[in-house]
Formats: sequence, C-alpha cells, structure tokens
Amino acid sequence: MASSDAKVRSLEELYALMELDRNAAASAAADLFQKDVEAAINAITNINAVASARVQADTQAASARIMNDAEGAAAGLAAVAQMAIAEYTRHVQAQSKDVAPEVVKGMVSEIGTVHSSEISKSAAQSIEDINRNAEATIAKLKGLAVAAISDISDLAKGISVKVQVNAALAVEKLKTFRQRPHTLEEVAAEADKAAKMIADAAEIAADFLRQAVAGSIRNINLTTDDACENIGIASKVATERIVAAMNKAQHLIHEMVLLHLQS
Repeated sequence: MASSDAKVRSLEELYALMELDRNAAASAAADLFQKDVEAAINAITNINAVASARVQADTQAASARIMNDAEGAAAGLAAVAQMAIAEYTRHVQAQSKDVAPEVVKGMVSEIGTVHSSEISKSAAQSIEDINRNAEATIAKLKGLAVAAISDISDLAKGISVKVQVNAALAVEKLKTFRQRPHTLEEVAAEADKAAKMIADAAEIAADFLRQAVAGSIRNINLTTDDACENIGIASKVATERIVAAMNKAQHLIHEMVLLHLQS
C-alpha cells in the first residue's frame, strides 16, 4: 500500500495513486484542494492589499487637495476684502470737498455691497467645487472597492468550481480503479470511505476559501467606508474654513463702511 502521506501535484498523479491506495489518494486529494485554495487566497490577499493601498493613497491625496483648495479660497476672500478697503481708501481720498457727504457715503456703501456680494459668490462657488470634488473622489473610491471585490469574487468562483469539479472527477475515478485483492464488500466500503473523504476535503477547502473571501471583502468595505468618511470630514472642515474666511472678509468690509457712515 502507498504511504498515507503521499503528495501529488496534479489530478493525473492522484489517479495513479488511487490504483495503489484509495485512502492515501483521498488524503492526497485533500492536499491538492488545499494547495489550490491557498494559491487563490494568496491572490485574494494581494488584491485586497493593492485595493486598500490605492484607496488610502487616493484618500490622503484628495484630503490634502481639499484642504489646499480651502486655504486658497480663504486667501482669495481675504484678498477681495483688502481690495475693497483699498478701493474705499482711494475713493475717499479722491473726492472733492465740494461733494456732498451723503453722496460719498452712498458710494462707499455701494463699494461695500459689491465686494461683499463678490465674497459671498466666491465662497459659495469654492464650497460647491470642493463638495463636487469630494463626491467624485468618494465615487472613485467606491468604484475601486467594487472592482476589487469583483476580481476577488471571480477568482474565488473559479477556484471553487475547479475544486468541486476535481472532487467529482476523483470520486468518479474511485468507482473504476483497481484494488488489491479484497472482497467486493470491502472494496465498496473502502471506495465509499475514500469518496467521502474527498467530498469532505473539497467542502473544507471551499469553506476555507469562502471565509477568506468574506474577510477580504469585509476589509475592503471597511477601508472604503473609512476613506469616504474621511473625505466627508475633510470637505466639512474645508467648508467651515471657507465660511469663516468669508465671514471675516465681510466683517472687515462692514466695519469699513460703518466707520465712514458714522463719521
């Protein structure tokens, strides 16, 4: 009889072993299924790692871009306020003493209104751009996750089918291969036992693969959910930064106008 720890690398070797020892062949079949599943799990792990790394890298880049855009928008709003103050100063200094104070005040008020409106529109546009970019980034991250999960599912499905087909073929071969002199009852019993061992080994391998797939998909979904949440947080912080800059710029203009109107 062949050794019970015999190793095989292919179905052909497995079939050859069956002629010598069905139990050893069943044990070797389990090893063969396990190798197929381990190879698939290694590939799945790699897909998982690559997808997670891409999601994290894209999230960091997008978050940095969002904050940079917010700072740029805030600086632009501050610049508009300074332009308004400079225009106000030039306007007041350029007025003849013969111009009625009410006229000057009206012009100053108009300067404040125009620039304050410009600041509001610029802030709103910046916030809209940031939110749109954040939504696009989130859609991209979810797309990466869907693609990775699809690759994992396809790979797992292929290996699962392969294991099931090979197990069925191996069991079928057990019914026809020769056996050392035994009674018909002993041959049948040994074949049934070996067939059950192969079927059980295939199910164990398939279950191991299912667990690995579920774990990888769960990890990708969690990573993507966290990434999308971080993008949302970055967008919220950026919006708050722009609103604060808008309020500060408008306050400066309001103070300028109020100071002149009360003078």
